[in-house]
Amino acid sequence: MKKRTLKRLLGLFLIIAIVTGTIGVNAESGEISKDKFEPEGEYDKIFRLQAKPLEAYEMLYEIFTINDDGTVKYPDDFAGAWIDVDKLHVSLVSDMADWGKYRKILKDFDCVVFESAEHSLNDLEKIRDIVFDVFVEENYSIVSGGANVRKNKIQLEFTEFKKEEKEINEFLSDFVVQEPMLLESDFIKREQTLSDRNINENLFILEEGEIINVEESLRGGMAISSTGSFTPGVCGWVITHPGNQRLPGIVTVGHGIPREGDTVRRNGAILGTANRSVYYNNSNGDWATIQRTNSSFIMTNRIFGSSIDATRNITGTQNDPVVGASIRSFGQRNGFARKTVAFQNQTRVLSNSNGTTTTVRGLTMANLTFGTRGSGDSGGPYYIQRFEGQNSYSFLGVHVSSNVSNGGSAVWFTPYVRFRNWFEVRVS
Repeated sequence: MKKRTLKRLLGLFLIIAIVTGTIGVNAESGEISKDKFEPEGEYDKIFRLQAKPLEAYEMLYEIFTINDDGTVKYPDDFAGAWIDVDKLHVSLVSDMADWGKYRKILKDFDCVVFESAEHSLNDLEKIRDIVFDVFVEENYSIVSGGANVRKNKIQLEFTEFKKEEKEINEFLSDFVVQEPMLLESDFIKREQTLSDRNINENLFILEEGEIINVEESLRGGMAISSTGSFTPGVCGWVITHPGNQRLPGIVTVGHGIPREGDTVRRNGAILGTANRSVYYNNSNGDWATIQRTNSSFIMTNRIFGSSIDATRNITGTQNDPVVGASIRSFGQRNGFARKTVAFQNQTRVLSNSNGTTTTVRGLTMANLTFGTRGSGDSGGPYYIQRFEGQNSYSFLGVHVSSNVSNGGSAVWFTPYVRFRNWFEVRVS
C-alpha cells in the first residue's frame, strides 16, 4: 500500500466530494431490427403498480439539490429510496432523521414505507468515491462502485477479485480504522475516522465484475453517424454557456462524438455539428449535444416506441429514475427494450475499441427484463410512461452500454439530471 498516495487522495477528499461512475465498453454499430416490439398489455400492469410510487419519488426529488455539473446533493438524513412492487421505500438515518419533514412531504401517498438506516446516501457516495480512486491509483482491478440503497452498503466489483480478495480486505480494514475523513452535515461537523462513525469493512459488498465494452453506434431512436453509427436520444434545445442561447438540436452519447465541432449526418445528409461532448476520464456521465444546422430536419417531441413504426410523445422529463422502477428504451439497432433500475450514480470503467479504458461517473444501471441492447444502440432514449392509456412519456436519459455481448443482462445509461443544464428536452 502506497501510504503517501493514499494520504494525498484523502486530503483532497476533505475539500471536495466527487460523484463517480465507470464502465468498460467497445464500439459497435449496425442497423435496426424491425421485429423488436413491445407487448403492450404486460407493461400496463407494471405501470398501474408503480404509478403512485413513481409520483411520490418525484415529489421527494424536489428537496434534493442539483448542482450545475449535474451532480446531486441529498439531505443529510436521507439514505436512499427504491420501489418494491407497489411501494416506495424511503430510508432515513435513524439517529438524525427529521421524520416529520418527510411524512409531510409524502402525506398524500399511502404507498410510502419508511425504513431506518445507519449511513446517509451522501456519506456512502463520498466513501465510495475516495475508495474507488485509491483502488485505481494502487492498480487494483476495480471496475465498478455504487451505493446499494436496499442494503445501505457500498458495492464494489473487481475483474480479479478472487486473486486480490485477501489484499482488498486487508486494505479496507486498515482504511476504515486509520484514515480520517471529514463527514460534514447539519448534525456532524468534525473530523473522525470511519471507525469512529461505526463504519467498518462490513460496509462493503465485494464481488467479481467485468469491464463493459462501449456500444458505438428527427426522432429519438433514428440512426445518425459521426465516426460510427449511433442513436439520438431526443430533440430539444442545446443550451450554450455563457449567454444561455437556446439552439435547436439533439442529445446523444458522448463516446460516439470524439470531438466538439464534428459533423453529424443522417442518411448521408448533414444534420448538424457537435456542440458539447462529455466522455473522458472521470466525466460526469457519457453524453453529447448536437446543434442542428440543416433546417430541413424538422424537430419533434417524438421517439420510436414499441416498434420502428410506432412513436411515443415525450411530454415531460425525470431527473433519474428510482431503484426498482420499470423503464423502457429504444435503440436504432435492437429496437425496444424494458428494464428495471438497479443502481443510481454508479461509477464504471468502460473499454474502448482502441484498447484504452475510460472511467465514467454518475451512470444509472438497470437489468433487462425484455429485449436486448448492443451494437448501434448507444445514445438511444430511455423513457417511462406518465399516464395510463395515453401516449405521454417522460424522457429519462441516453443509452451508454451493456454487457449483453458478454452474456449478461445489465445496461447503463446517462440520466437526464447529468446534462439538464446543457440541454432542454422538447415536450410538445
